[in-house]
Amino acid sequence: MVRGWPAPLIVVAAVALYDAVAFGVHYGIHRSETLWTIHKVHHSSPHLDWAATTRTHVFEHLVRNLPAQAALVAVGVPIRIIAAAVAVYGTFAVVGHSNLRVPLRWAETVFITPRLHRVHHAPATTQRNFGTVFSWWDRLAGTLDTRDATVGETLGVPGELHTYPQRFVDALRQPPRQLHQRHRRSTSSAAH
Repeated sequence: MVRGWPAPLIVVAAVALYDAVAFGVHYGIHRSETLWTIHKVHHSSPHLDWAATTRTHVFEHLVRNLPAQAALVAVGVPIRIIAAAVAVYGTFAVVGHSNLRVPLRWAETVFITPRLHRVHHAPATTQRNFGTVFSWWDRLAGTLDTRDATVGETLGVPGELHTYPQRFVDALRQPPRQLHQRHRRSTSSAAH
């Protein structure tokens, strides 16, 4: 499908497709009770910095990245271009989770900036700003929030700000615990 296109155009198209699929998956993760339970590991970080990007449950890496990569393979994007698209996406993810305070409002008509992504990690607006590279997807979905998150604004898992484990190993153990507890409650109520 992309054969014969100039390489720079293929890279831009690949990043856009990767980001669109990743946006859809991220949006879906926030809508699925089970996937949200796993995604809470990522949202549990009380501070945004480059390391918050990788504070993610290993299962979530599969759920979030595999569909976007599969979409690129399906349309015939060469492996080297897929690698470039993943690198661009990863760079935006690290920058978006950073605590950089650089004036990038001028870029927000096209791109997600650290300022915009910070809003996503605030408990009150965690259902906003799902994008990683392009702000178009949030605009189209009606989920873009351009307000300023305050510097000292509390970040974390809505409803579990003070109870969600902060040690990474404990946070990784939390989704299976919560899923098991939910399963026990549902089978217990079904039995009564």
